[in-house]
Amino acid sequence: MKGSDSEQQTPKFVIIDSQARSLSENPDGAKGRKGLGKPVSRDSLPERPEYNVDFLNRNKIIHSGMQDLEVLNAFRSVRMSLQSKMEEYNSVILVSAVSESEYSAFTAANLASAFTFERGKSALLIDCDIKRPFLAKMLGVDVGVSLYDYLSGENECIENLVHPTMIPRLSMVSNNAQGDKTDDIVEIFSGDRMKKLIEDLRRNHADRVIILSSPPILDSADTKVLASLSDYVIVALPYGNATPTKVTKTIAEFGKDKITGFVMIN
Repeated sequence: MKGSDSEQQTPKFVIIDSQARSLSENPDGAKGRKGLGKPVSRDSLPERPEYNVDFLNRNKIIHSGMQDLEVLNAFRSVRMSLQSKMEEYNSVILVSAVSESEYSAFTAANLASAFTFERGKSALLIDCDIKRPFLAKMLGVDVGVSLYDYLSGENECIENLVHPTMIPRLSMVSNNAQGDKTDDIVEIFSGDRMKKLIEDLRRNHADRVIILSSPPILDSADTKVLASLSDYVIVALPYGNATPTKVTKTIAEFGKDKITGFVMIN
């Protein structure tokens, strides 16, 4: 992280729920309000259709044409708070969660979409949850060559990794590893190939932010490895499930100076 010592004592921006209301204003204010709400479960996601707004709405992904401006502006606020701290636009942002990897994916996908709203800017979303890959189906992307394929040496071509999504200027690197293939995840992320991949993906893309979606750090040792490769860390707090104990342990695992902010998901 960058900045003065005084700036690094606590997470840097307001905790925001999915209805664009800060916890400090009203911790119970989201009850009964319309909004994106809880992320859909992995098994309930529909198959990929042609591009249409209904698909994005069903999968709870923000988009420029959506009518619920409170939800839209909540993620725009997170994006603008991050941008005020980013020394370079093509920074690497890790999104994790206190619990339940669906919240990591939900927050990462919507944050990535919010970064594409700015004219001339783009975002690359990387699904680093190899044991429970989630984002390809959420965004309607055919997996093809995956992150695991590249890191394990099964495919050497970086260009084959990046897939377009139905959201303009948002691309992604997906995952499809299954079963005992995932036993060596930490070793894979700790190796030089992941570091080199991020360096290569940043090169010549000054106007593209990279967002890594990872499992909760309390559930996965590889998240701490990914944090070391990231410039900023955002942690999603599932409303009603982010107990003080879990939050305290999460902060301790990351280190309080590493966490940029929290996003409350109602």
